[in-house]
Amino acid sequence: MKRLGTVMHMTRNGYIVARLELDEAEKLPPLNVPVYDRDLNKIGTLLDIIGPVKNPYVVVKPVNKEIKVYEGDTLYYKMPRPRRRKLARSKRQQKQQKRREGASGMRQHERKRSAPRRGRARRERRGSRGAKR
Repeated sequence: MKRLGTVMHMTRNGYIVARLELDEAEKLPPLNVPVYDRDLNKIGTLLDIIGPVKNPYVVVKPVNKEIKVYEGDTLYYKMPRPRRRKLARSKRQQKQQKRREGASGMRQHERKRSAPRRGRARRERRGSRGAKR
């Protein structure tokens, strides 16, 4: 948990405005991160960062309208975990996929049909009807 700032007041709309507390090395927190009070109860989400660059303020959208915070309360936020990248398929899955595709490397529904037979074999297949033209 990282310290977000100190509550200044609540707006008429029910949003919480707090003074952002940053050290020189810290970056601004990302938007839409969950915000907690000192007892680790979820207060809401970080909606916006406003004000001057040297001492900005944050706007927090409460989870519900019944949330009560008082001037001077400290707020905290939790950094979201980075998304996991999808891992490459295991070798076994790759082998199974190749078996399904067959030797040609194409899936069964992607394979082209063989070319139509020509000449004598085609006439024999047609039967007596197409033997003579």
